[in-house]
Amino acid sequence: MDASGPYTLEATAEGFRPATREDVRPASESVRVDVKLALGDLRQAVVVEEGLLRVDSNAPEVSQTMAGSELRQLPTGSRSPTKQ
Repeated sequence: MDASGPYTLEATAEGFRPATREDVRPASESVRVDVKLALGDLRQAVVVEEGLLRVDSNAPEVSQTMAGSELRQLPTGSRSPTKQ
């Protein structure tokens, strides 16, 4: 077996495209081979889930229950809620 090569070097990393170097022939037992990795396709998914809002399309009423402290914080302008 001839240990001098040639070898094929494949480099991979998450988020990068794989790179391949063909015909690598080491001059000694250790060899440095620089490889440039190009950015791969970055994909990110954002999932937003919300419960269904129940709407009664047959009833035209809109209502909301408020506490007394919430009512006192509402702006009244020149109106007084105690006078008619």
